[in-house]
Amino acid sequence: MFKMIPAAIVLLVGVLTTAHAQQAAQTATIWFYGQPNSGQSRTVYQIGGITDRLAVVGPNQFFGLRVTPGVHVFSYTQAPARGQSVAVPVNQGQQAYVEVRSDELVIVPQDRGIQAIQSAQPIPASGAISSTVIVPSASTPSPPVAAASTAIPPAAQAPQAATTPSTIQSQAQVEPPSKSDANEFRRFEINWNILSYQRQGEVDLGGGTLGLTININEGFGIVADLGVHSTDISGVETTLTTYRFGPKFSHRIGGRVTFFGQFLAGGVRLRGDLSEAFGGATANLSFAGNGFSVYGGSGLDVGIRPWFAIRAIEGGYSGFYVDNLAGYELGWSNGFRVSGGIVFRFGQD
Repeated sequence: MFKMIPAAIVLLVGVLTTAHAQQAAQTATIWFYGQPNSGQSRTVYQIGGITDRLAVVGPNQFFGLRVTPGVHVFSYTQAPARGQSVAVPVNQGQQAYVEVRSDELVIVPQDRGIQAIQSAQPIPASGAISSTVIVPSASTPSPPVAAASTAIPPAAQAPQAATTPSTIQSQAQVEPPSKSDANEFRRFEINWNILSYQRQGEVDLGGGTLGLTININEGFGIVADLGVHSTDISGVETTLTTYRFGPKFSHRIGGRVTFFGQFLAGGVRLRGDLSEAFGGATANLSFAGNGFSVYGGSGLDVGIRPWFAIRAIEGGYSGFYVDNLAGYELGWSNGFRVSGGIVFRFGQD
């Protein structure tokens, strides 16, 4: 009986080794690369039972993903609509190539994918959101172009220490991310400045503003801004309403902060309301005037969630011109506005 134990151990080791080898072979690789002229970075999501963020890939950058054989679905938006996702079928031991464009993900032929990856750079380790992402070593030599039909991307030839998920995860912990999901690009922004102070000439006014921004890209957008400020001037309830439009320029700093500047122009309505008592009766009087207004300033947004940010501060020059107010020509008024509030972001690419 005891003579059979070594034989049983050898048989068990052989079975375990074979099972491990078969499990290792039951894998495939999908490579993603950013289109060189896409102009902006994209977050790649894997769509399944749970939506997972994989990595942020910029123009002319690439990364890999080890998957089980089968069909895997990916998108450039967390909640894809029809036509915003791609299903990538891949068999055991095969590789697939996906080009990440500004408005779609496209499966490309192997030779085209290899050629694109050979001229691209790996994403930084900080761009790998998921620990399953393969970030190759930047020093790994590219495969020869002549062998494009059978060659594999440089990442697959990298040393094991440079491509294992555990190494990627440890690198991501050491290197702080340059851009978190709290500062991702969103197409629309609604800004509500709950607190707003305006100094116009010698008059102090308080109120709030509401703005809508349509972002054309990460650096440029169009703003529509409505501001309402009021004060009491010698018993006259004075309300200053501005509605202005113009360009907004944004620059993301680090993982959460966005710095922006804007120049707006539009109209203004200045209204006064007065109540006067005559004997036993009260008369309500009002007068108003319209004119032209401008605003130029800058500010900082601090991202809390991908859909929500705090407008830490916004301020700048505010001026308007009203030529006729109850028979009086006011002329041009110089001032400034300082505000703060919240920002809602929505509409992923």
